[in-house]
Parts: sequence; structure tokens; C-alpha cells
Amino acid sequence: MNVDQVHILQCDIYITKDEFVDLDRLRNFTISGLGASDMSAAMIKFVKDPEVEAAIVITDGDIDYPDQPLPYSVLWMLSRSDYNNFKPEYGHIINI
Repeated sequence: MNVDQVHILQCDIYITKDEFVDLDRLRNFTISGLGASDMSAAMIKFVKDPEVEAAIVITDGDIDYPDQPLPYSVLWMLSRSDYNNFKPEYGHIINI
């Protein structure tokens, strides 16, 4: 698979940014947002895109997300190792 861009959706209680970012810009890309976000809108939007095979969700764990597994792979990148309440029924979790 050859990837030139990534599709980045940022969320608080709704999608706040929706953009395609070239790989060479990722190093300097700024993530914005506050806690208590709802990732559902973004994750459901990706369901409607047949090109999406996987999603990386960067979070502190204080989020809402779809209860049911999605038709693509999910990697949860958890920024807080002390957030024990974050236990999604699908995907893989890594602490960063």
C-alpha cells in the first residue's frame, strides 16, 4: 500500500477539523482539542469511506466512541496510562 496522505478528523463534542495531510507535514502537525470528546461522529464518518482500512485514535481515554466494532481496524493510542476506565470492546490499545 502506498500512502501519500492521511485523513485526520479532530473532535471535541463534534468534528472540529476534517483535513487531508501530506506525510511530510505530519511531523509538524498540531493536534488540538480538550477532554471529554466524542469520537463517534468521526469514526462513523470513516465507515462511509470505502478506502478506510484502519484508524488511529489518539486520546487520553476520556472519550465516547461507538459501542459496536467498526468495519475497519482501530488502534487506540492512549496518552494516559493511569486511565483504567478505557476498555473498548474492539481494537488494540497502546500507551504512548
